[in-house]
Parts: sequence; structure tokens; C-alpha cells
Amino acid sequence: MSRSRAPVTACPACGGSEGRRLETVDHLNGEPFTVVICATCGRGRTTPVPADLSRHYPTEYYGEGGIRFNPAVEALVHWALAGLIAKAGQPGVTGDE
Repeated sequence: MSRSRAPVTACPACGGSEGRRLETVDHLNGEPFTVVICATCGRGRTTPVPADLSRHYPTEYYGEGGIRFNPAVEALVHWALAGLIAKAGQPGVTGDE
């Protein structure tokens, strides 16, 4: 994996304009791609976003019936995300707590 620092498109999370580029390879299909780690908030993103994500996330990736985890864990994750989304809609709440 190679690394470089270069101007990038604005981070969709914080608007930061600088990031560290990581050149890597998809472990499922062997295709090279770039991940940019925002210098401001530290969040990572694939750039550019592939037009067809099915090459990177085939049906087998999610497991039988599209369930990635044990059904109980899957339900807990969905419940927690729903709570965070609802909480984020409240004034003064950032979700970083």
C-alpha cells in the first residue's frame, strides 16, 4: 500500500480539503483503488466512488439472505443506528457523544 499527501475533493463529512491518499487493492477482486483519509476529521473514503459497487460487494459478501452477521447482532445494529439517527435530528445533538 503506497501513501501520498495531495489536495483532494472536499471531505463529505467535514468539508476538509486535504487528506492522505492510500493506494491499495480490493481483496475480493484484485482491482486497485484509492482511499483518502481526511486530514481534518480522520474519516476515510474511496475516491472516486465506483459506479458499480456490486463488483466490490458480491452477494456472497453479505452471507445467506443478505445477512452479514448473526440475526440477533444484525437486529441490534439496526436498532442502535435507528436510535442514533433519531437522536441526531434533535437540536444541539451531534452524535459524537
